[in-house]
Amino acid sequence: TPKVAESLVTFAGGMLGKSIGAGLDAIRASLNSPRPAVYAAYYQPRGYEFADVEESIRTVVRAGGHASINLLCFPGVTDTPAEFEALSGLVERTGLHLIQMRNLNLDPEVYRRALPRGTVRRGEGMRWLRDALADRFPRLRFGYFNPVVRAKRRGARPAAAATA
Repeated sequence: TPKVAESLVTFAGGMLGKSIGAGLDAIRASLNSPRPAVYAAYYQPRGYEFADVEESIRTVVRAGGHASINLLCFPGVTDTPAEFEALSGLVERTGLHLIQMRNLNLDPEVYRRALPRGTVRRGEGMRWLRDALADRFPRLRFGYFNPVVRAKRRGARPAAAATA
């Protein structure tokens, strides 16, 4: 919705720094793809673009916080070499810590029609994607829950995050 988009732009454009200063130590962004055209086909952003989402992730990491994404997965899109390269670029540019893979619960035909032509390909499989990312980025974690961040800063032992 426009109000959510406006909030994201405001957050990325200055409120994020204030929030970090006030104690924000983690961020989780949901996305269907780090490829801007594929991202836009699903989210239809108004007043912001994928670059703003990426900058928010990068800003939190640079400030010493934890960054994760909910990766909304769709076979034939998420598990392709093009998506692997785009996700790799996102990890390299932002320092992303954790990927939480989730099903994109949407009518497949509606989604296919919304995507740019040629986006849906024969997929390599979700295990392939996870393994390829884990091989390229040994420190990247996969899980379903956010780890406790503040406990780390106080020297307490953080709760274990689940891994896939």
